[in-house]
Amino acid sequence: MPENRIVENCVDSASVDNAFCPLVQRRADGAITQISVSPINIGSQKAEGIDFGVQYHQPIGEVDGHLRVSGTYLIGNRQQVISGDPTTLDIARGEIDNPKWRVNATPGITWGQFSLDWTLRYISKSHVDVQLSDEGRSDNDVSSRLYNDLYLTMDVNRDAQFYLGINNLFDVDPPYSAETFQGTGRGALFDNIGRYIYVGVNSKF
Repeated sequence: MPENRIVENCVDSASVDNAFCPLVQRRADGAITQISVSPINIGSQKAEGIDFGVQYHQPIGEVDGHLRVSGTYLIGNRQQVISGDPTTLDIARGEIDNPKWRVNATPGITWGQFSLDWTLRYISKSHVDVQLSDEGRSDNDVSSRLYNDLYLTMDVNRDAQFYLGINNLFDVDPPYSAETFQGTGRGALFDNIGRYIYVGVNSKF
């Protein structure tokens, strides 16, 4: 925390019996001689949500069909940097790295030596900063995204399996925002590579 904020919180608190005043050393005349910026535990964070998941299998003749659905609904995520100071409240629910909804659904089939999974990844619309008005940032609104991934395997024998995968099948771009195009940090949920094809083999020795 900056030195000036430590001093302000010390003198603005209801009493000198607070977490900030011990960090400020003064001379007898009241002049400040030293300010400690060592870490202090003065804030709080509260996050809550609902995680869910279901699986379903259904044989259809020689084909084994299956469906997996999992997701998260974020009820709340907020951090109070300084307890009792509303100006330090940081609300994260609904921002790009904490969207309200994230859902994955994977229908698939297994037929003999072949297996195919189609995964749909949904990220709900969000904001770069939910506490900032749209006038304050032109790219604050972040639209939802739906990605499609394919994964195909073929069992050669008990010890070898070929696989082919395509991520972001329809080459969906990230939402328009300087944050989302990074592909890391706060924008890590969004694909900034585009359609990606990979092949390989799994083998036991």
